[in-house]
Amino acid sequence: MPSNYESDQKLRPDTMKECTFNPPHGDPAFDHLPMHRSHCQRIARFWNEVISDFLGGVSSQCRSPLDSWFASYFGSKDGVKRDDVFPEPYMGRIDGNPRMVFLALNPGQAFPSFQSRSGVFAAEIHQLGSYQAWAATWPYLRDPWNSQIGMDRFHRSRLTFMRRWYDDKTLSEDHMLTFELFPWHSKRLTAPIRPDPAIITEFVWEPIADSGAPYVFAFGADWFSILPRLEGFEVIDSLGFGGRPFPTKVKPGARKAIMIGRTPSGTTVIAEKHSGGATPPSETETALLRAEIRQLNL
Repeated sequence: MPSNYESDQKLRPDTMKECTFNPPHGDPAFDHLPMHRSHCQRIARFWNEVISDFLGGVSSQCRSPLDSWFASYFGSKDGVKRDDVFPEPYMGRIDGNPRMVFLALNPGQAFPSFQSRSGVFAAEIHQLGSYQAWAATWPYLRDPWNSQIGMDRFHRSRLTFMRRWYDDKTLSEDHMLTFELFPWHSKRLTAPIRPDPAIITEFVWEPIADSGAPYVFAFGADWFSILPRLEGFEVIDSLGFGGRPFPTKVKPGARKAIMIGRTPSGTTVIAEKHSGGATPPSETETALLRAEIRQLNL
């Protein structure tokens, strides 16, 4: 077995905890999408089958082009990629009408007691009938994840950002979607992710365009090197550090920067970075960014 990933790890008996999961009200199948959402429908069905096969004992890389996608990242030590837990290509209601889409690098650290074939989340997927139905429940924003692992800062910070952007505290997680650049887990990223641009177009850009979301955001410095490398991605404007002036309140040393680009599918993506990690900007900086973006009529 290659040393750059972990596969089929055995779980200790004491890693599992009993829990009760109550599926949300409404249609749990989400099997049919409008005809104009054909890319979302195709990707949803593809991943439903891949995750179902994985939970049945098949490798998550068994279908093309997933083998190529999996090989596009070679981390080491804490960056070792995991094939003993199911991949998470997107999160949220792919059949919904999102107000905002967020890009993520990968799903982060694996917790086999939740994400392995015998984990808590695997049982939920079986109960709901598909990965699509499970992802629509936003499992990282509810119990048992919250009570056993803790609050998920990544998704919660983006929910807060979306509410600030629209100045609407009534917006819920059902109004947002996330898509992963690399859908397999690793504790950290210790090497560049270099996927085939055609894969990203098919599995990320096209369903995002299909979703009709008016805004797509990517937070963190990594996106400033990743996005321009993807064939067909066009940088159309740069603001702040390294670009034209931007009315920010942060100190000059923070090197705040904004990159605006367009995907091969015609979707506008706004990438933002500042010192302090890959978190969304503060409430004040969000208001300044919103005003600038609206002036650009994006």
